[in-house]
This record gives sequence, structure tokens and C-alpha cells, in this order.
Amino acid sequence: MPSETPDSPAAPPWKSEEELGEHLFDVVRLARAGGMDAEAALRAAVARFTRGS
Repeated sequence: MPSETPDSPAAPPWKSEEELGEHLFDVVRLARAGGMDAEAALRAAVARFTRGS
């Protein structure tokens, strides 16, 4: 899935917060199965975003 900016006019692929939650849960489950820490990855992404990188 391509990364979208907050200003992007593209509609999200989910229709509700519940559906978004299911997608997020799937990502976390897959990351965990691959031996990755999804929370650490998200924290690093947020840090990069807030720095403007």
C-alpha cells in the first residue's frame, strides 16, 4: 500500500474505525509472526514524522 500524506485527497481503504482497527491488528499480528516489534516500529515512524524526515 503506498504511503499517503495527511493532505492526500485519496480516500482510505477502510470505512470505519472498527475496520481500521482490524487492519491495524492484522499488521501487528503479521509483524509479531515475523519476529518484529510493531510498537517499536510505529514509535520510530512517529519520531521520524515529527522531526519532518
